[in-house]
Amino acid sequence: MEEGLSMLKLFRVHPELAWPMYLHRLETCLNARIHDGYRALAEIARAPGRAVAVLTSNVDGLFPRAGFSPVHECHGQIRRLQCSAPCRQETWAAEPDLIRRELEGDKFPVCQWCGGTARANISWGEMTYAAEESDARARQFAAVVEAMVTQPTLLIECGVSHESGLRRYAENLHQSHREVFHLRINNEAETAEGDRQWILRGKAEQTLATLRDMF
Repeated sequence: MEEGLSMLKLFRVHPELAWPMYLHRLETCLNARIHDGYRALAEIARAPGRAVAVLTSNVDGLFPRAGFSPVHECHGQIRRLQCSAPCRQETWAAEPDLIRRELEGDKFPVCQWCGGTARANISWGEMTYAAEESDARARQFAAVVEAMVTQPTLLIECGVSHESGLRRYAENLHQSHREVFHLRINNEAETAEGDRQWILRGKAEQTLATLRDMF
């Protein structure tokens, strides 16, 4: 394999390497358990009179599987495929058994519309993704948030790195709306910056379960 070959080029030039790698990640995500943190967060959110909206950089689909809506998956969905070109901004469901049969026959998934190379509908390094469906969910998410922040709103941020755009989004939302209270859950040492912000150090699963018992 050529040195420095990008993931996008890998799907196009060496699909025999890209597709087994993707299939392994897809099956890992589809088989991932919805841990107690998701269930605890869902119980907190579903109390009478509460609304919820989720923004996540995870591509594993666990938030939708756990019953959250709306969910904006800002890095795409590993459970969807798209055209590599792309010939259009649409996606289709990834079927692991079908992909495996194709790989066993030395074939690879192709675009449903143009017959060109297909690939995962995720952001992977420099590889962006077809975003028409994602943009629709983003608009739905934004509309819900816009309505929420006019009244007291608890923004729960879980396990977000310092460099992440999600952290900047959370901080901006908190700073620009007096009704937004910001709870940051992180396993790393953190310092609260300003009022209406709290820091809980720990893993999301255990911390959210503790919070559920408090609400």
